[in-house]
Amino acid sequence: MRKLFGLIAVFLACGTILLFFVTRDLDRLAALYTRKAMLLMQTRDDWPGFRISRLECGSVRLSRHGLEWRDVDANLSLKDDNRVLENKLVRLHIDRVEVRPVDLIRQQFSLRATGLDLTILDGSRQDRTGEITRLEQGRFGLRFRLALPDRDKTVAQLRELIQDLTRLRTHGYTTVPISFSGQGTLVVHATPVPVSLSARQDGKKYALVLDLDSLRTISNLLEEELTEPEVSLLARVPFLTPELLAIRDEAVRESKRLHREQGFSEDAYRHVLWSYLLTRRFGPDLAKEVTDAHELGLTDNTEADHRMDYRNNEVGRRYALNGLPRDRLPEKFRSDPAIIRSPEQAR
Repeated sequence: MRKLFGLIAVFLACGTILLFFVTRDLDRLAALYTRKAMLLMQTRDDWPGFRISRLECGSVRLSRHGLEWRDVDANLSLKDDNRVLENKLVRLHIDRVEVRPVDLIRQQFSLRATGLDLTILDGSRQDRTGEITRLEQGRFGLRFRLALPDRDKTVAQLRELIQDLTRLRTHGYTTVPISFSGQGTLVVHATPVPVSLSARQDGKKYALVLDLDSLRTISNLLEEELTEPEVSLLARVPFLTPELLAIRDEAVRESKRLHREQGFSEDAYRHVLWSYLLTRRFGPDLAKEVTDAHELGLTDNTEADHRMDYRNNEVGRRYALNGLPRDRLPEKFRSDPAIIRSPEQAR
C-alpha cells in the first residue's frame, strides 16, 4: 500500500512539473504569436476607419478560461473626416483583455476588456465646447466567430468584425452583440463635464448611448439650454454629440457677434447659420431632425415664433445644399426676402 501511495505521489509530482513546463512553453508560444500579430496589425494600412501607429502588451498567458493579455497599449488615429478627432492621436490603454472559447464547434468566441482608458492627445486648445479629452473606467465585451486555424479566413472575419463595429460611429449601431460601460470627459465652455456611456440593445441592433443626466448637466452650461427632445436625440448619437454641440455653440456665438456689430436679427441668423452648418456637415435629414427637436421642446414659443424658426432652418438647409460659401452667408442673409426676421412677419 505504501508503495502504491508512493507511486501515486511520484506520478502527481511528475505531472505537476510536466504541466508547469508545458504551460510555460504555451505561454511563450502565445507571446510569440501575439508579437507577430501586433506587428502585422501595425503594418497594415487598410483597417476600416483608423490607423494603428503603436501596439504593445505587457504580458500574455493562457488561463483556464482562454487567452489573456495584460497592459495593452496602442496609439490610434482616425482616417476619415471626423472634425472632433481628426489630426489627433488617440492613446488607448487596457488593463486586461481575455478571449474565451464559447462554442468551439461553431467557432464562437467572447472577448472581455476591463480597465479601458482612452486619452485624446491634441496640441491645440482643450477648452472649446465639444472637445473630448478622455474616456476611462471602460468595460467592453463582445461575441464573434473566427475560422481558426485558417489564417486568411480569420483575417477576413476580423476585418468584417471591425467594419461592423465602426458602424457604431458612422450609423449609430452595430449588429455585433456588445456590452459597454465607461466614464468620459466632454469640455463645455472650458469646463470639463463627466459623462456616462453605456451599450443598449434594440432587437438585433446594439448602440452606445449617453446618460441623460450627463446631457442635462451639459445643458445647464450652455448659453441656450437644450430642450428635452434635443437631450434625447443627443443621447442616441454619442459619437456625433461633441460635434453637434460645437456647431450649436458656433452658431450662437456668431449670431451674437453679428447682432452686436452689424445689427443682424440674432434669432433669425442663428437658425439660418445653425441649419446651414449642420446640413453641410451631416446632410439635410439629420440637420432637420436636430433643429426640429429643438423647436419641439420650446413650449413657451408662440405659433409665430415656431413658423419663423422652421422657415429660417429651411433657408439654412437650402443655402448649404446649393453650395453657398460660408463667407457669403451674411451677405445673402441681408438680402434674402425668404428669411423671416421677426415673429411679426410670420403672423
